[in-house]
Amino acid sequence: MQEFMKLHADQVNGVLSGFDRVRLRGTLRWLASVPGMMNYLSLISVLLKDFKKYAQHCTHTVREATAALALATGRPLEYLASGATKKEDFAREIAVRDRSPCRSV
Repeated sequence: MQEFMKLHADQVNGVLSGFDRVRLRGTLRWLASVPGMMNYLSLISVLLKDFKKYAQHCTHTVREATAALALATGRPLEYLASGATKKEDFAREIAVRDRSPCRSV
C-alpha cells in the first residue's frame, strides 16, 4: 500500500482501510448519464453519426497502451472470454503457474 500511495499520491484524496480489504472505485458521474455523454461529445465535436468510429478509436488506443505495458514488463496479455471469470482467482493461478508471489492487499 505504501508503494501505491507513493506512486499515486497526487491523485489520492483520502484512504479507507479496514481489517480485510481496501476497495477503490470511481465513476465520472457527469459522463455516466445520457445528458453528460451528449455534453461531452458536443465538447469534443463528435457527432452522433461518428460515435462508433470515435468509440472504436478509444478502444484501439486502450488496447495498444495495454499491450505496450505488457510488453515492457515482459508479461503476456491473457484474454478472459467471460465476464463471469473471477479475476482474483485467475491472478492467483497465474502466480502459481509463474511461481511469483501473490498476496492480498
